[in-house]
Amino acid sequence: MIYRVVWTLGAAAAFVGSVVAQESMFEVAPVLSAGEILRPEIARGSLHQVRDAVPTEGGVNRYVIDSEFGPFTAHGNALLLERVREIYAIARLREVSKGSEYAEAVKRAAKTPIDLARNLVNDPVDTVKSVPQGLWKFVNRAGQGVKEATRRRETSDYEDNRAASLLGVSKLKREWAAELNVDPYSTNETLQRELDSVAWTSFAGKATVSALTMGLSGGVAIAATSVSFADAANGAIRDLAPLDLRLANEGRLKKMGLSAELINRFLDHPAFSPMTQTKLVFALEQMGKVKGRADFVRLAVEESKGEQD
Repeated sequence: MIYRVVWTLGAAAAFVGSVVAQESMFEVAPVLSAGEILRPEIARGSLHQVRDAVPTEGGVNRYVIDSEFGPFTAHGNALLLERVREIYAIARLREVSKGSEYAEAVKRAAKTPIDLARNLVNDPVDTVKSVPQGLWKFVNRAGQGVKEATRRRETSDYEDNRAASLLGVSKLKREWAAELNVDPYSTNETLQRELDSVAWTSFAGKATVSALTMGLSGGVAIAATSVSFADAANGAIRDLAPLDLRLANEGRLKKMGLSAELINRFLDHPAFSPMTQTKLVFALEQMGKVKGRADFVRLAVEESKGEQD
């Protein structure tokens, strides 16, 4: 019995030693240094600093960016550049909201019934109770327009609510995003709150982007503006609502010879925001009649689980 126990313990020790030896054969994911792998202006700026320790997960760098608006994470170099730009865009939007023109726009906005639509989205029960009878004609017309505009598709998490889209607030939001070189469909919640606030005030207060930015100090510069996209793609993202943008992208993909089934899978994929889809479509279009574009889209659809992919 003693010999059996000793043999069992010895076999177990040999097995553990074998596992450890096998594990030592695999390379441990490295932790990189932001100061060594990033350009200085990306690693640190007047409003941000990338933490020096950069762990890698599945071959993708994971960054943490500290700022006065809180920390932001970015999986991969492309998202890092987006997040850095967004930090400076947030600062610019807050600077706009402190300007005299913005204050006047807020006063004008308070005198319009447009806040009704906003409140219907945020607090529908109490808003319905407080709506004067004469405004229901406006509300019903808005509701019918929303129904018609969204008949063909489901909206994605990247898009604004339907009231904002119908009223034209989303168009102003896209104009602000274009002015600041950021994605209007970003998953950055802090950026979205600032864009929404300024866009609603711009719309209800009848103030243009140029009017609200005129006379500001310009002290907040947008970082990493050298990383921009094709003018045509940017123009489409700024000028077209998500449904129209989808139809335009669908038409371009059809001309490339992609099947309707693959196009729908790509355009319906939750990992791709309307902006990301448009950038990909325009990039593929600029490549001309090369082989493999359908294979690229199919790979993107099958392998992408989230925006970092």
